[in-house]
Amino acid sequence: MSAPEAFSFGPGDQPAFPGSPYAPLHPLGRRAGYVAVAALFAIVASLGNAVVTVNVPSLAAAFQFTVPIDPERSGLDV
Repeated sequence: MSAPEAFSFGPGDQPAFPGSPYAPLHPLGRRAGYVAVAALFAIVASLGNAVVTVNVPSLAAAFQFTVPIDPERSGLDV
């Protein structure tokens, strides 16, 4: 059996840095799809934290939750 022929990469197939993985050139539509999915994921991932952070003061007021202040530690004259 003869040895298989070595494959030579074209200039567009070369990795950006030596030792880095191959990054294929995607069509413009696929790139736009990746950007849209990444933006959607970023918005959805941060939405839960934002909803809780924004609503904590209003929920605390609705349920009349307060944090008692220790006059000795707060420095206030109560």
